[in-house]
Amino acid sequence: AFSLTCKFEALLQKFSCHITGVFAPNGKVEWRLIWDEIGVVRGLLEGLLAICGDFGVCGLQLEKRNCNKRSSAMQEFTNFIERMELIDTQLEGGHIHGLELTTKRLLQE
Repeated sequence: AFSLTCKFEALLQKFSCHITGVFAPNGKVEWRLIWDEIGVVRGLLEGLLAICGDFGVCGLQLEKRNCNKRSSAMQEFTNFIERMELIDTQLEGGHIHGLELTTKRLLQE
């Protein structure tokens, strides 16, 4: 397993969400496994889901130093984000570059 999902509940506010932490090794086979794993987890959960961590690949050229063209892995990652209806929120102002994904449903509620 490359991910861990926890449910958080605010009982008084009647609010709950799930957060999945991800660590993906650098390899196409492993990337595809983690993307499939996240898809299965998403299918089992109801409500909001935030996914954060190290995906081992980036979706945009500007996220990768000295990147002149988009790789097939970058395109597959972007396809995964779109297929899962996730939103890529860029981290700003910190020393650690990362990615946090939240479902579009979060913005609709």
